[in-house]
Amino acid sequence: MAGRGRLGYKSVMPHQTQPADGATRPVSRVRVAVYGDGAAAPAVLARLAARRNVAEVHWVSSEAQTVANPKVRWIETPPGAIAPLQPCDVLVLLAPAEMSAQALDVLLDAAHRAGVTQVVSLWTTPATHSAVIDAWASGEGRGATHLYAGLVVGPRLAEPWRAAFQRRSLPRTSAPLDLLWDEDLADALTRAVSEGVRGAYALRAGEPQPTEQLAAALGWTLASANGQPLPPPLDAPALPGWQPRFAGSEAVLQRYLATVPVKLDRRLALLFKLLALFGRGKPNPDVPELRVGLHLTGPDGGTVGLVLRGASL
Repeated sequence: MAGRGRLGYKSVMPHQTQPADGATRPVSRVRVAVYGDGAAAPAVLARLAARRNVAEVHWVSSEAQTVANPKVRWIETPPGAIAPLQPCDVLVLLAPAEMSAQALDVLLDAAHRAGVTQVVSLWTTPATHSAVIDAWASGEGRGATHLYAGLVVGPRLAEPWRAAFQRRSLPRTSAPLDLLWDEDLADALTRAVSEGVRGAYALRAGEPQPTEQLAAALGWTLASANGQPLPPPLDAPALPGWQPRFAGSEAVLQRYLATVPVKLDRRLALLFKLLALFGRGKPNPDVPELRVGLHLTGPDGGTVGLVLRGASL
């Protein structure tokens, strides 16, 4: 399976350290390990791979490979398991709150053996184990970056938010809602990795807005929260030098409406059904299999996979 076995590595300089929280200095080409899944995973991987000073990205995940980029190497691991890390300079934790303190401690020990000097963690729920990371970062030549975000919105929006958004509904809450577009989050995280930023920062799209105000502006409905977990308040300083492209919760939801599919257009659905019907043929084991993934954005879009095996489509 793709991603298994020993990986080849380019010769790169070690990740340079940083003198103080918030300060930055240019870093050399780095090897990054991204651990875990999450709503922003594809955007984070794509942004990291696009950076010139990122030599390679190893994605340790139980999910299937979703980013087609020669810089990104998928390392499959069973859910809940701690996979050994290949030599790398920076460890990115996409969902550290889902790990136990013991599992996180084991992973950080593996990171030290792999040569990691910086851990960048993303928190979208209360940072229950951040002290474990800070204790690891207190070692000589190590550092940590904590990025705090509210609800990350994008094509992989987590439930039950996804179902609510598809119904064009928001929970009725007394607290304002902090929303952030997944690509803006990926830009901020990539900046922290590539520039060696350290410290604790909040990623805000702008001032959070009450759900009543958001629903009125978009023509959405309001429903009872029914125990639906809400993002924690963000009280850390903003990440220096980073600005979201979609500023404000309303702009984030407008972006969601414009790009995230609801149901594939009937004409496109019919086209792909006809391709599957008339593309039947005898697979040829001697011909390499060709796979094409189509991600069609917009309300009438969707995700479609085309697989060519010899004369069979």
